[in-house]
Amino acid sequence: MSLALFTRKPRWVTAAGPCTLDETMEFRGYRSLRVTLRVLGFKGATAPVLWVAMETSLHPDRDFGSLGRFCPVARNGGVEVLNCDYLMRYVRWNVVRFDGADAACFTLEGAAGE
Repeated sequence: MSLALFTRKPRWVTAAGPCTLDETMEFRGYRSLRVTLRVLGFKGATAPVLWVAMETSLHPDRDFGSLGRFCPVARNGGVEVLNCDYLMRYVRWNVVRFDGADAACFTLEGAAGE
């Protein structure tokens, strides 16, 4: 088993979209991944919604397919867990929906298994 910190420190986002290429992680030799999303807070929130997906690809910069989506989070302190199977070589997070707030802060950490 290997620990994975998708966000090395709390990550602020202001719009939907995938993580940067630097934040994309390589998982050569692993088949599954259990990831925990922790939403630490929202700034300027009226009716916030943060919806994050995990994606995988054989290439670090293209052709990503879905591993699954966390349940949408609409409150500070929300925690969601996602089990991902059939990993390809690279894995990234992607904010698929973000609205109702100016910014959201979260962490993503996981454990990969063979």
